[in-house]
Amino acid sequence: MIIKEKLNTATVGIEDLLTKAESIKAKSDDYILRKPKIRENIWFEDDGKINFTSDEGRKISASLSEHAIGQLGAKIGVPGQYILSCIENGFYKLAQDNINSWIPNYKGGFMFRKTDDHLRAVLSPRYTTYDSEQILDIVQRNVDLSDYSIRGSYISEERLHIRLIGNERMHIDGEDLFPALFLDSSDVGRNILIIRFGIYKLVCANGLVIGRADGILYRQKHIGVKADEFEVGVVSGLKQVPVLTTNAEGWVHKVQKEAMDIDVAYSYLKSMKLKADGQDTVIKLMNNRYGMTKWGLINGITEVAQDYTLDRREELEAAAGNILAKT
Repeated sequence: MIIKEKLNTATVGIEDLLTKAESIKAKSDDYILRKPKIRENIWFEDDGKINFTSDEGRKISASLSEHAIGQLGAKIGVPGQYILSCIENGFYKLAQDNINSWIPNYKGGFMFRKTDDHLRAVLSPRYTTYDSEQILDIVQRNVDLSDYSIRGSYISEERLHIRLIGNERMHIDGEDLFPALFLDSSDVGRNILIIRFGIYKLVCANGLVIGRADGILYRQKHIGVKADEFEVGVVSGLKQVPVLTTNAEGWVHKVQKEAMDIDVAYSYLKSMKLKADGQDTVIKLMNNRYGMTKWGLINGITEVAQDYTLDRREELEAAAGNILAKT
């Protein structure tokens, strides 16, 4: 369960993240192939590598990441999990026959994103590259980092996730809560570019995301995304934080007093598809630490969420945020 893409909750500088992003960029290249023709300009070998000649005449041979395999399979009509299973179990010839048989039926083109010796993405030529180093540069130039600290981050050749935590405590007695901006993007088309408002509990490194419409400060697919529009979105989003913070303070005050029946709590947790042990842990946290209130449930969920990978953690934090925002 705790395998990959875990959130780093240490405080990091924007310069450190930029250095990592620029390092990834330096060893990456993009290639376009608009008219794939099997054996003429693209084919998959039984060693698990894909070979192609780009429109610019570059001849490339590279392995595929798990994500790229899924993208390739989705495009040509072969389940990516099946292809991955073939490769992982040494059935390269079977994977080769399936991929090479179905590529000729694919009428679109490819954008291949290569890092080191493997493809990290298989995208459409319509995909707009707007990568982590560009996003971080906008953040550095437009967010006053004397007002915010980065207290949660994850960066890889596939994904960027940062948590900008306000330095001014929210006005809620007995709570160490701070307004936060949660930024997500992907260089490989895994998710859209999005900034959401959230709340961060400093002592526990808990976070919850306000997923409703007014909590989404910016969102854009990687089709037609433009740097100037994103910059405007960041500036506009920052202006909304004070109002959202005031709203969130009111929600928290209300749920702090709202008793939570244990059966209702379990119903919430089951709807989030938490396994039985995770459900029981949340209830124990409510009983022993946070109290049997709706606020206690929210805190229990966000604490348990820390045990999961980043994707699942975000799901649970958003679910907790929805409980708060629907109050």
